[in-house]
Amino acid sequence: MKIHPLIIVSFIFCCSLFSEDAFQEITEEEKAHIEYVFDYLFKFDEFSYTLYGDKPLSFEHINTSNVNHLSLIRYCALFSYKKPVNFLEVSWNIWKSKFGNIKFKNYLFFDKENTHYKTIILINKQAFYRVYEKNKNLFKEVLGHYITADMLLKRLTSHELNLMEALNHHQGLLGILLGYGTHNSLLFYNKKLLFHEIESKKLQGINPYFYWISLIQPVRFLGDVNHPETIQLMNKYEAVNTKVAKIFKEEDWVDAIISKLKE
Repeated sequence: MKIHPLIIVSFIFCCSLFSEDAFQEITEEEKAHIEYVFDYLFKFDEFSYTLYGDKPLSFEHINTSNVNHLSLIRYCALFSYKKPVNFLEVSWNIWKSKFGNIKFKNYLFFDKENTHYKTIILINKQAFYRVYEKNKNLFKEVLGHYITADMLLKRLTSHELNLMEALNHHQGLLGILLGYGTHNSLLFYNKKLLFHEIESKKLQGINPYFYWISLIQPVRFLGDVNHPETIQLMNKYEAVNTKVAKIFKEEDWVDAIISKLKE
């Protein structure tokens, strides 16, 4: 994988792309918050692979109640920007208050909230429908024979169910929707076989790189490195990484992301 140095710079947020009145009424402070949301989700997290690739779903938990539960990525983002623990939540709420009602044709960009945390979710609808069709029998086996792709999408976006409840707590289905592949996701789900697979199939972390040696966070998951599906996935994600890294080097990268969302 081509390695890109992490370059933290200050970007200019230009609203020239938008016709909606709301986009014209953003204050400079609000622009800075929205830039932070996008920088975090699309650079420090894996949302770029859902937006620019065919990773069906990406999500990020916002847990401000206990700093000890923050992910390594979240810690590094907060350290890089010297922001308080709740800054992502505050920034996301600003984006949501301004643009939460905008419906994108090809993407769903929303949050779910329960008593413990809030989850930001991005779904690539075309990629979602493809992966559902490919694994339709498994989805029906776990969720019910009546379940359709549209019904599952409704479950995922419902505020009455968290992400795992929508999938009947099936880690295999979650892995498939996260773009980790059917083979790897089911290996992980079958926990009793996991240690055997580690020994016999050299199951290991993918991608083992630390995030800060790449401009864009690589997709990382536990996988069978020699399986054709894994090799194909990593080749695709590497291509997306290279493409998105170029976009993030441009001053108008925020505009580029929102323009992509609006396609």
